[in-house]
Parts: sequence; structure tokens; C-alpha cells
Amino acid sequence: MEGGTNDDMIQKRFGLDIPVFVILQEKLEDILSKAPDWWGTSDKDIYDNLIFVMSLATAEIIAEKIGEPTKELEQICICDNTIFWSFDRNKYCGFGKSRKIIFYREQKL
Repeated sequence: MEGGTNDDMIQKRFGLDIPVFVILQEKLEDILSKAPDWWGTSDKDIYDNLIFVMSLATAEIIAEKIGEPTKELEQICICDNTIFWSFDRNKYCGFGKSRKIIFYREQKL
């Protein structure tokens, strides 16, 4: 991109250090076409997430940090460098299990 990265433009314009993830529409369509059958259904009790992995991390590293899915609550599927993650809203809220996700980011020199 001419004039620097999206991160640089946000930093210069607004003074904010915010990482930006940009994906081509065709790549997004390709990823969504590989979604598991259980993801993206009309079931309102299920909360679907699509996690895009940025910088030095890989989907496998993030999935490891998230931990093994709890069978009765959630499902996880890695596709390319994204993670499809769904969980049952009703069961998850009362389960009392916290998730800690560690995000990796390249440090600016």
C-alpha cells in the first residue's frame, strides 16, 4: 500500500497503535466455503466466531492457548490461518470456565 501500512496510517492520523487485519474478499470467501457444518447455522443458542490470526502467531498456537474444546460446550476447527470456534451460549455462561487467549504481535522497533 502506498504511503505505509494501515497500522502506520492509523498511528499517524489518530495517534493510536492498533493492529489492522486486511483480507481480500476472494480469500474470505474461500475460507468461509471451508466452514465446518456446525458453524454458521441458524441456531441462536450457538455463538459462532471466526478468529483471524495476525502477525507471528499461527492458528495452531492460538488454538493451543485457547485449550482443548469442552465437548459439551464448544467446537473448534482450524482452516488455513483462521479458527472456526462455536459455543453454546446457554451452557457456556453457567459453566464457570474462563478462557484466556494470548495474542501475539510483532514489536515495532
